[in-house]
Amino acid sequence: TQPTNPAFLSPVLLFTQQIALAGKMLPADSFAIPALHRQVKAFYFASGAPGATGAAHGQPAGAASVLFAVDDDDGRLVPGGIGFAPAGESVDLGGLRLRATLGTYPALAISAVPLTPALLLGCALLVAGLAWSFWPTPRMVTQRTPGPVA
Repeated sequence: TQPTNPAFLSPVLLFTQQIALAGKMLPADSFAIPALHRQVKAFYFASGAPGATGAAHGQPAGAASVLFAVDDDDGRLVPGGIGFAPAGESVDLGGLRLRATLGTYPALAISAVPLTPALLLGCALLVAGLAWSFWPTPRMVTQRTPGPVA
């Protein structure tokens, strides 16, 4: 449900995938720009571009950056469609202007534990139910009384 306007986009990339690149496992994500028939893959480098000092972009050495790879609809790399964008700076790649604003989102892990007395009561009822179902019941013996013989 992405807009078809060519001036599109502010995707939020969560970098949930891990991709092996340059001998490292890197967080990766992707998004599409349907109006321009482009697919953009993004790879997060926490310590900046490999071999880059960062001074050319006014970034401190080792600042975080994103490697962008721009593909067409058929999955082929667009000419001039691969490059690094230091955090907070724009880069023109494959006819797109891309800027990575890096940040973090807090993660909240929630778990629930039942109240201890309720848990113990539930376990006791489970054991009682199992015992009840396997408890031998006395069989009723029915005697047949012989009827009149004809």
